[in-house]
Amino acid sequence: MTTHVVIAGECLATIAERYNFPKWRTIYDAPENEELRKKRPNPNVIYPGDEVVIPEKREKRESRADGQRHRFKIPIPKWELRLRVLDEVGDPVVEAPFRLFIDGDMVLEDKTDDQGELMHEVRATARIGRIETLGESIDLRLGHLDPVSRVRGVQQRLNNLGFRAGPADGLAGPKTTSAVTAFQASRGLDRTGRIDHKLREKLLAAHDVDDQTPPAEDEDRSPDLPDAGEEGGATASAGGADVVVGDIDAVWDESFVRPRGLTPLNLNSPTDLIRGTQERLTALGFNPGPIDGLDGPQTQSGVRAFQGHCRDHAGYPDPKVIDSGPVDGIVGPLTKAALESWYGA
Repeated sequence: MTTHVVIAGECLATIAERYNFPKWRTIYDAPENEELRKKRPNPNVIYPGDEVVIPEKREKRESRADGQRHRFKIPIPKWELRLRVLDEVGDPVVEAPFRLFIDGDMVLEDKTDDQGELMHEVRATARIGRIETLGESIDLRLGHLDPVSRVRGVQQRLNNLGFRAGPADGLAGPKTTSAVTAFQASRGLDRTGRIDHKLREKLLAAHDVDDQTPPAEDEDRSPDLPDAGEEGGATASAGGADVVVGDIDAVWDESFVRPRGLTPLNLNSPTDLIRGTQERLTALGFNPGPIDGLDGPQTQSGVRAFQGHCRDHAGYPDPKVIDSGPVDGIVGPLTKAALESWYGA
């Protein structure tokens, strides 16, 4: 039985396709993934470092006559992409003409419905989209939405809803605080600027329309690093698959602001090596747990997720991503070099 460590940009549908399962539910609902279901009750949102057990395939037998040609259809994993178009005050834009592009090809030309929504079924491997409507062209990143329990997930939703939270980097700096305060004011909450349970609850209601899962407590243990830069938000939400519009993917996007003051990666100092690794993994979106310099199970899981990502994407689409060696959760010279390729020593 295989255990798959989630990397940035993956969802259950892409994992199902990778392991040749026609339905992602087969994996998610497997008894072996009870812990995953407890941790991620909304199957549309999983996180780098999460461990997904791949169940054994069950053999299926079909009886057919000899001497004849038979055709068998294997379903391709798909998800339903759903977007909402809202105006400046958050009201649906009804019957707005739009064109939807997926991976460079126009797949749909229509108008939004009476809820301002558009829906289209796309392959699980789809990664890039674009919607053209009302004179605007909005880029879509498919499968990159983090859980609302993460600061990055809060920032992504705020940016999508038009509140400028800055880069979705998991660091709750001044721009994020300002966006939180503005969102709280728009929803009649106390304007504290803090990311708390009530804020997450309102964000889920506004953004994740179909997700009725109560928001979890904050999972973040982010290093004390500056918040810089700003990325414009656009409004969209999704059901089945999650979509981030105008989001910054820290792994690929050159506009991601690299944190300063990181602990040097010193192979001769285990504590500094692990602390520096944790800081970089956190900023990149891989979840190493607390920034404490301790090489615990969660840190090793985050390292494995990063190593798996480097193995699968070395040199593409960004030349900074280089091979980090075996996926073993150990920060050796190759993994150190891979981290330094992105952030420097």
